[in-house]
Amino acid sequence: MVADTREALGRGDVVLVRHRRHQDVDARLYPTYERNTCLISNGLSTMGFALPGALGVKLAQPESKVLAVVGDGAFLMNSQEIETAVRSASRWWC
Repeated sequence: MVADTREALGRGDVVLVRHRRHQDVDARLYPTYERNTCLISNGLSTMGFALPGALGVKLAQPESKVLAVVGDGAFLMNSQEIETAVRSASRWWC
């Protein structure tokens, strides 16, 4: 999964990884080429960090691909953020 992710994303694209299982693998195996392209909350135990963080990165860097690696629980904690982002984006671009 890590190798496929690296292959699909460019050198400046951003990956946000939720705390726990994914973090251990991605922190060791995901090669980065630019600063702040692999964001991990580390030991802060911030379940649900990756999805809203990815939305923020996309707003700040709209030209970049952004990937949030989350589990089902972390996704469900913030799934409503996707609806808000879609609704807000439709107002900004109309």
